[in-house]
Amino acid sequence: MVRMAGEGFGARRGVLVLVSVNGGNVWEKQGGSGMAMTDEQDAYLREHKLAVLATGRKDGSPQVSTVMYHYDGSDVLVSAKTFTAKWVNSLRQPRVALLVNDGRKQLVLYGTSEGFAEDPERIELSKRMYAAMGRDLPDDAALKARLDEEQRTVLRITPDQVMMND
Repeated sequence: MVRMAGEGFGARRGVLVLVSVNGGNVWEKQGGSGMAMTDEQDAYLREHKLAVLATGRKDGSPQVSTVMYHYDGSDVLVSAKTFTAKWVNSLRQPRVALLVNDGRKQLVLYGTSEGFAEDPERIELSKRMYAAMGRDLPDDAALKARLDEEQRTVLRITPDQVMMND
């Protein structure tokens, strides 16, 4: 069944929502220009911090990594080391998927990643992640030294499509 989101539907106006029944699970799929999420999807992403990030290897096969993430209502931030598959794959092929599951309930976010290895962007995005995790925030020079020593970068994922089951 295909419906346009509207009053009383629980989604933002003007977003195409496809609801299908699959083995008893109801999936809400939203996407397209002006990506908007339901309040439930937004809350679910904010409440969780652990996910599985899927990227594409050079040969086209999938690669998955368990990651901690930060979602602020607009994008998803993931810290990555420069030598990891998730970083290298995301730079080569920026289309990624993020699975956030909690028992049988799950949310899948498809999006476009952008890598930040240079300052000041890397420092600013890292500060957002530190603050969200409740960690003590070092000054910029100390943070830069730590990021450099650990070869840390930041992936910013902009959501293109979200699916969630109940």
